[in-house]
Amino acid sequence: MDHRSSAREILSAIGGKKNLVSAAHCATRLRLIIADNSKIQKDTLENIDVVKGVFEASGQLQIIIGTGTVNKVYDEFIAEAGVEASSKDEVKAQVAQKQNWFKRLIKTLGDVFVPIIPAIVAGGLIMGIMEALNFMASNGFISLDTNGYVFT
Repeated sequence: MDHRSSAREILSAIGGKKNLVSAAHCATRLRLIIADNSKIQKDTLENIDVVKGVFEASGQLQIIIGTGTVNKVYDEFIAEAGVEASSKDEVKAQVAQKQNWFKRLIKTLGDVFVPIIPAIVAGGLIMGIMEALNFMASNGFISLDTNGYVFT
């Protein structure tokens, strides 16, 4: 398998160097930010030997290549395209810049609240346990001393 020719075919199918904003990869996928998605030849991309699938998600064109192979194709791709290697986080930041203000607002709110969800769940669980103990104590199922310890 010639990784350089695969990289050339992918570059041609996405509309060439001028249509590529940035490129990165993860364990199995080539992640591209494209300037004009209308120039992408999706059928051609899907028929390239190394390509297992193609889809768009979160403003990225993601080309599934597979573990191990994606690294080699990516190295040839960035050399062929003449772009610098980008990390996944850099690509996500570039995608965020292309989004409208509403999507950026929702992403910001998600970034604020998602990390505190475990604390909210733990607090709710503790409150539920305390209420269950109070219910059992007030209905005579268990007895509590003045410090809140259970005794029978």
